[in-house]
Amino acid sequence: LPSCKQMMVAQLSWALAIFGMATASAPSPPIWPEQFHAILFQNMSNSLSIVDLYYDYPNGRNLNLIRGQHDDDAGANGELWDVEFDNKTSFYYYPRAKSCKKMNFPVGILR
Repeated sequence: LPSCKQMMVAQLSWALAIFGMATASAPSPPIWPEQFHAILFQNMSNSLSIVDLYYDYPNGRNLNLIRGQHDDDAGANGELWDVEFDNKTSFYYYPRAKSCKKMNFPVGILR
């Protein structure tokens, strides 16, 4: 009987052959869609957040709705709406705190 290692090598070789990954050509990057929605999980210094990302390249804008694990704590600003534009301007809006801050960056949204 073949060993476990031999079986794993055989299965990997088979999978590479079936899916065409055994060729010498370099993989090509996926095409970035012009508009999409993604849900991201963010961990910044053990402060966890869920981010709803709405990307809209044709209209030059990007929206991040950021809900943190501590948004409901006393004194917290709550959910952050980060609106980014291709003209290098962003607005940080906290609906619960009713505050808005304009930010300028050296770059616009990702292309």
